[in-house]
Amino acid sequence: MIFRQIFKIAPLFILVNCSRNEMKESVCDDKINYGITLGDIIPSEEKKSLKRELWLTSANQTEYCYLLERNDIDYKVKLDSSGHVKYIQTSDSNFIYSNWRVGIRYGSISNANKSVGHYVSGWGYNINLDNGWIAVFSDSSVLNTREINPNSKLSFFYKTR
Repeated sequence: MIFRQIFKIAPLFILVNCSRNEMKESVCDDKINYGITLGDIIPSEEKKSLKRELWLTSANQTEYCYLLERNDIDYKVKLDSSGHVKYIQTSDSNFIYSNWRVGIRYGSISNANKSVGHYVSGWGYNINLDNGWIAVFSDSSVLNTREINPNSKLSFFYKTR
């Protein structure tokens, strides 16, 4: 009985704690929805067990990133020298931002939800979303023409500071 009551109010504690301790609403939203946000610290014990790979973190830079899972979503994260998350990327189709998800065609996104984007050479067509997330369309049609078209597919999301 007592456990049921605790589980009913646990989300309230998370929300209250998050709203008091986090400076930005987007940080709180990311933590609740995606299980990770910029500035998080990956515990040393967990870090030891994570796989690291060289990953493209910008159009012209590869860096070692840790591969981890939070809330059934696979991420690549880059840590700063103090161990805080400074870059997050996911191409996992379980990651959903509003009605955006990996694999969605640009033409199927309603005009009301489309933002003006820009092409980054060698990286793809970036569209800034709310809360700092960036949606990247980097399929071959985008990389070859340097333009987005209705059939372009969303390749991944990232967030950086």
